[in-house]
Amino acid sequence: MPLDADRLRDWREPPLRHAWSARDSMLYALGLGLGADPCDESQLRFVHEPRLLALPTLATVLAPRFGWLYRTGAGIEPRLCVHAHQGLRIHRPLPGARAGAGG
Repeated sequence: MPLDADRLRDWREPPLRHAWSARDSMLYALGLGLGADPCDESQLRFVHEPRLLALPTLATVLAPRFGWLYRTGAGIEPRLCVHAHQGLRIHRPLPGARAGAGG
């Protein structure tokens, strides 16, 4: 099946709802080096539970990998794809945890 560039260009992935735990948020932040200074309150809000926030880029890790490539119907062969661009639009801070539907 040849690649349908117009169909691919016009594809819009429906919104994704995903759950994550406080532990997920903290491990992600610690993995990026936050929390190294226990006196830095701006870092502690991402690695300590009271009023915990998730780093905004956690959303890029929670997102499904390449499932959307199969759903476009544009003739894409995912094993031949190269990740060249990714964007993130932040509407509001991510809470430290979110219960709900998995993704």
